[in-house]
Amino acid sequence: MCSWTPDFRKSVSMAPSSALFLTPVCFDAVGCTHVDRVFTFDKVFGPKSQQMSIYDQAISPIVAEVLEGFNCTAFAYGQTGTGKTYTKEGGMRNKGDEVPVEAGIIPRAGCQIFDPHES
Repeated sequence: MCSWTPDFRKSVSMAPSSALFLTPVCFDAVGCTHVDRVFTFDKVFGPKSQQMSIYDQAISPIVAEVLEGFNCTAFAYGQTGTGKTYTKEGGMRNKGDEVPVEAGIIPRAGCQIFDPHES
């Protein structure tokens, strides 16, 4: 059985590009050989990425397409504890009507859909 884990030494060294190198980690030697693979992504966000930046670059265009009548999906995938839920939901909402800096993609999408003048 093999699982794929990021080779962070290669990934971090090429952070400005859109490729991520994955290295196999074998738990059972049957049928598993070491082969480097390169996967290309539209965007790769680092651990210091801000919620607004992620939303503006990756989600806002998808929401705009939904409003034009297209079926779209934003899919969050990753290892447990890597921040998927935080990215989707974000921090607590301010007591006013403003969306806080920590707001995730769900509250930001709601603002974009229901109050397009505010987004």
